[in-house]
Amino acid sequence: MNLLDGNGDPYEVAIVAYAMMLAKSTSAEAAFGVLRRHARENGGCIYWGKEPVPLPAQRLENQRPFLLPRLPNPFDATNVEITAYALVTYVGRQELFVEPIVKWFNTHRLTDGGWASTQDTIIATPVIRIDF
Repeated sequence: MNLLDGNGDPYEVAIVAYAMMLAKSTSAEAAFGVLRRHARENGGCIYWGKEPVPLPAQRLENQRPFLLPRLPNPFDATNVEITAYALVTYVGRQELFVEPIVKWFNTHRLTDGGWASTQDTIIATPVIRIDF
């Protein structure tokens, strides 16, 4: 677990934490701790990724915020996939702190309802639809 904590890529950390939670491993709690330490926070949202991702700009219309289109990020697909695995882990552990993660997902949807790629959309969509 020390190797994962010190040198682990966020993708590796999310997959290992999810797998250990599913296997009910004795190291699942330690893996979840590493996953939590790799979380990134921005604007009330929580996500996992290789580098910081800015939230899209907003504008107010009739006192309601609307997200403006955002510029693509080189790691968009990977960040969505990593965050989906992290969210499944949080839900599987019945953690209460999932709303900021779901909020991040909603800020990164494309206009067609999916995300950056087919693979990340396949992983993220069932998580969002079934659990929320």
